[in-house]
Amino acid sequence: MIHADERRMLYTLARDYFTGSGRIIDGGAFLGTSSLSLGHGLKDRHHEKSPVIDTFDWFLIDEYSVRGYLDEGRLFGKEVKTGDNIRFAYEQNIASVAEYIEVHEGNLLAKPWEKGPIEILLGLVL
Repeated sequence: MIHADERRMLYTLARDYFTGSGRIIDGGAFLGTSSLSLGHGLKDRHHEKSPVIDTFDWFLIDEYSVRGYLDEGRLFGKEVKTGDNIRFAYEQNIASVAEYIEVHEGNLLAKPWEKGPIEILLGLVL
């Protein structure tokens, strides 16, 4: 999870500094806070609605996250336990900016990078 200052920084990077000369990588998307911040920055600058954010995550929740971040083991009203896939929650959270995001589920290193330059790289990979 990222804090308010980090969310503001990601929003500002996408809104004020992203030039479009490369892709934005969100490595370790979890529930989508970083993707949402980047996406809103692009949206508020009226960037073309096309996927320029590549987000990577296994979307499998661990025991620490179940105990620390969920309300009685529930996420969007759905019971969640250690090892469950939580991509559904990520997609609900980023719905307002989904047109800017391409989701890659699984191992970040499983495929070679073939999408050209990377302009912004956020690495929260555990």
